[in-house]
Amino acid sequence: MLACTCIGFLMVDIVIHGLQKIPNPGEITYVGRDFAISTGGHAINVPIDLVKLGLDPKTIMVVGAVGSDPFGSYVLSVISKYGFVSNIFVSHTTGTGKNVILVEEGQDRRFIIATGANEDLPANFVRRVLASVESYVTYLAIGFLGEVDSAAADIASDVRSKSIVFLDFVIPPSKAPRKREEIFRAACSAHILHCNVGELKYLTNAESIKDGAKRLIDEGTSIVLVTLGSKGAYLLTKDLTIFQPAFRVDAVDPTGAGDAFSAGIIYWLIKHEIRSPHNIGSLDEGDLVEMLMFAQATGASATTGAGAATAVSIENVMSLIREQGERISEMTSVKKR
Repeated sequence: MLACTCIGFLMVDIVIHGLQKIPNPGEITYVGRDFAISTGGHAINVPIDLVKLGLDPKTIMVVGAVGSDPFGSYVLSVISKYGFVSNIFVSHTTGTGKNVILVEEGQDRRFIIATGANEDLPANFVRRVLASVESYVTYLAIGFLGEVDSAAADIASDVRSKSIVFLDFVIPPSKAPRKREEIFRAACSAHILHCNVGELKYLTNAESIKDGAKRLIDEGTSIVLVTLGSKGAYLLTKDLTIFQPAFRVDAVDPTGAGDAFSAGIIYWLIKHEIRSPHNIGSLDEGDLVEMLMFAQATGASATTGAGAATAVSIENVMSLIREQGERISEMTSVKKR
């Protein structure tokens, strides 16, 4: 039995730190000796975070697509180095996905993305893989996975009765109504959805977090997680609305914080033996508050180092909870719906 099957984007991140400002046309800006180059994308970041939290890599499967190029070879070498189980589709027509991340001091990150081979991942490839394995959690990240986006609701429904389905998404390059509808249907077929405020508004057209979450929950989602960066996070169910402030850290790079948050939820569920869809309904208020705190601490720890998963470790997470957990608990708001 696998702990988690992670399906989604596989990227190579080229992170440019230390920018005093974005250069004007024709202008040169020096940022030191090198750029940071690493694997990126939900389907590799979440597994790496899970290993750093303590899960055995042999219980984690990575499913995605790369190109038959040096960047694809690099992604495959990282998957091999960690020892993950993997089912990777190699595209011979499109290069590996790439993400240039510009980190300007005092500004939010800027992303320049080439989706690449991610859009070539066949839906039937994913469904065959899922039919051949059993996982406590099936993690699915969509938004630019081509035909997998279109089939995501059916893919989630295929495994919903035997695996906890956790959905992440990004707003797709094409904001066509059809794409939004595909993601919405997938979210309603999942047990858990994670998004930020902008993504929730895109998905539901709701002006408030509570209204957006209610629409999803009414259609079938059990838990809606909405992260607000340095302002904290919401967890909403059909019965409860929980708001929790963020941990205070000296942030170096916010890249990968959302993936680390998702990994924190998955790790907490597995370690607390919430290992089937039937257990989701057994989580009480105390469990949900504790789970949200652990996920927030995991996300916060990711921001304290350069790169998506550099600073994530169970030691760093537990240290944050020991130092700030009491304050977080006192400031957590729980309202019954």
